[in-house]
Amino acid sequence: MDNSHAANRAKRRKAQRLIEQGRFQPASLLLIEVCRARRDDVDAWCSLAQAYRGMRQFSDVEQCCRRILELNPQEHATWVLLGRALDVLGRPAEAVAALEHAVAQGSGSADAEVCHLLGNALIGCGRRSEAIARYRQAIRLRPDYFEALNNLASVLRADGQIEEALDLLARAHALRPEQSLPLQTLAMAHLALAQHDAARLAAERAVVLAPDDANAHRVLANVHYHGYRFDAALESFDRALAAAPDQPALIAGKAAILERRGELEAAQALIAPWMKAAAVPPPIALIFAKLAPIGTQAATAIGLLERLLARPDVDPQFAIDCHYELGRLHDAGGDYERAFEHFAAANAAQRRLRSGAVHDLDASTVRQLVETTLSQCDRGFWEQISGHGLESTRPIFVLGMPRSGTTLIEQILSSHPDVRGAGELETLPALAQTIAAADGAGRSYPACLAGLSALDVKCYAQQYLDRLGALDAQAARVVDKLPHNFLHLGLLATLLPQAQVIHTRRDARDTCLSIFFTKFNQRTPFASDLAALGRHYRQYERLMRHWYEVLDKSVSVVDYEQLIADQETHTRRLLDVCGLTWAPQCLHFEDTRRDVDSPSYRQVREPLYQHAVGRWRHYERYLTPLFEALDAG
Repeated sequence: MDNSHAANRAKRRKAQRLIEQGRFQPASLLLIEVCRARRDDVDAWCSLAQAYRGMRQFSDVEQCCRRILELNPQEHATWVLLGRALDVLGRPAEAVAALEHAVAQGSGSADAEVCHLLGNALIGCGRRSEAIARYRQAIRLRPDYFEALNNLASVLRADGQIEEALDLLARAHALRPEQSLPLQTLAMAHLALAQHDAARLAAERAVVLAPDDANAHRVLANVHYHGYRFDAALESFDRALAAAPDQPALIAGKAAILERRGELEAAQALIAPWMKAAAVPPPIALIFAKLAPIGTQAATAIGLLERLLARPDVDPQFAIDCHYELGRLHDAGGDYERAFEHFAAANAAQRRLRSGAVHDLDASTVRQLVETTLSQCDRGFWEQISGHGLESTRPIFVLGMPRSGTTLIEQILSSHPDVRGAGELETLPALAQTIAAADGAGRSYPACLAGLSALDVKCYAQQYLDRLGALDAQAARVVDKLPHNFLHLGLLATLLPQAQVIHTRRDARDTCLSIFFTKFNQRTPFASDLAALGRHYRQYERLMRHWYEVLDKSVSVVDYEQLIADQETHTRRLLDVCGLTWAPQCLHFEDTRRDVDSPSYRQVREPLYQHAVGRWRHYERYLTPLFEALDAG
């Protein structure tokens, strides 16, 4: 009996050495022998659980843990390992129960790991607020807890708390600058704020640090996608798929780019094998819904998305995307009541995510800018600072409210052989921020423009033109169609007085409804509230009236409804005011193949249609807050 005991002890010691060397398989074989011989040997079962964990055989880890807890229910480390195994096995509710046992038994800094694991499991159960509390507890217990910092930042980013997420990610990156993961999360946080350059730098660095990490390439692909660099995005998705060919999120990401480009059959072929799965993965279901209207699959798509929305662990951002897609599908099918229910749900979720955050287009910021412009920047102000800009006619600015036809005008112009559509450039707003920050007198923008010297004006104007040159050195004319450049028309006229400006207008009710039905980034908080939309629209009108009164600047107006009613007449007029020769292909803009950086990318792939005019009438009974805000002026 003593000899048998000694032999088992020797096997256990040898197995432990093998585990320390990472040789889990031979260790497990020795430990199985010991556990069969000594069913009550807790230490042997603990070592066997370690070996199985090393081999990622988590079902076996679970069985070992349960045997240990039969022998000793107070085994703290085993409750932790059981919770970890259950979470990996996709049973987060059971994982939470196991880890709560561990929390009750733990003490000191050791509890930090348990709190972190519990946070992970709570996320799996859809209990996000509790998960956030556990992550915070883990960080309080261990302020340098890298994984907890990164995971809390990821959840906060998804929930719209971007500024705190950025602070946490800076701490995580400082702890482990060689790690790719916080840079990946950092890139997505910058992307949520439409800080495309910062997002790209972080994502590219993440790939350098982890060139074989599929997720790093996926993040870079998403950054390229949202920056409308679709060729680069496809390349990054292909690299990600080379590393992880069976990840549905990667398949869906690549298919989304193909759908965006109008390559619908290729996108459908890519996701087709996944649609045969017993449980269609969420990202595949979402891209299937985007493609559904080209066939008879809308009902299937609606059913898929509704089932996914009903899951308790649904990701908040995914839920928002589902609601927008369901709204679009029901709208296309004429079920306006259900369509509005989903659009309203999407926007309510958007408001929750944006709650408490301050953005450059929030109500108070826009109101202050408009008030400063109207009260301090009269005709005399603009005359005093004029005469120093550059005389370039290369830029064509298309501005107005979002969803008022700016993308359509850009697409028409881009169909001309002498024109390049550059999309929504952030260059002019960035120059405005730079000028305001540099004003020594602390004046508000745009009053701070009074401090510019003639040389300053020329330098800032050249910076803008250099940006166009970097985008395209060949095209005679380049279109910048950032809608909210209407906030900066005075700066534009000062820097580039000869640049052509096209102001697009559309019925206020159709414009605001279309914005409400469209997912915008976090910088446009007015987009998710009907009353806020009405107020923002009236501020836009006030400011445009002011510009017409005080600027010595020609601005050409294109009314969306008139363009729809008489396409050729207004297309000829548009080309004429831009100094462009007649080009018949501008009437067939839907045939122009280019990457479109706007939610209107679907519309510009089709000929002009009438059904978007007066669309608000389908939803009139839901729009009282909008009407009241518009009527209030």
